[in-house]
Amino acid sequence: MTTVSPKCPGSGSSDQPDLASPGAPESAVLEPPGADRTTRPPENLEAELCALVVSLAPRLFAVVQERGLEAGEADVWVAAWGVAYHDGHADVISVDGRRQFSLDSSERAAEWFERGAGITSHLVWLVRPTAAAFDRADAA
Repeated sequence: MTTVSPKCPGSGSSDQPDLASPGAPESAVLEPPGADRTTRPPENLEAELCALVVSLAPRLFAVVQERGLEAGEADVWVAAWGVAYHDGHADVISVDGRRQFSLDSSERAAEWFERGAGITSHLVWLVRPTAAAFDRADAA
C-alpha cells in the first residue's frame, strides 16, 4: 500500500496521523467492498486524492424558515444545517442542537421544519467546494 504524504499540492505540512501507514489501527482503515488494493505510483497521487475528495464531498445546506408578516414583509431565520450525501440521504441538526434527523432526502428536511402555522421552509445550498487540503489551516 502506498503511504500518502500528508499534504495536497500547494498545502503546508500536517501533524495528522497517516491512516494508511502499517501501524494504523485496523478500525481506522475503511475500504469499500471489493476495493482495489493495488499500489499506485506516487506521482500525482496527492492531486488525485484531492480531486477525489472534492468530487465526492457531501453537499451542505441550511434549512431557512420564513414567517409571512403584514404588508408583504417576512421574518426569516436559519433553523437547521444539513449534509446531503451522494446516495440521496441527508443528516440534519437544528441550530439549537436539540433535534437531529437522518432522512431519505434533503427535501424531507424542509418538510420537517415547515410544521407550524404560517411557517414556510426553504433549502439554501452552499456552493460546492472546489479545492481540498490535508492541512486544516490550508482549508480555512
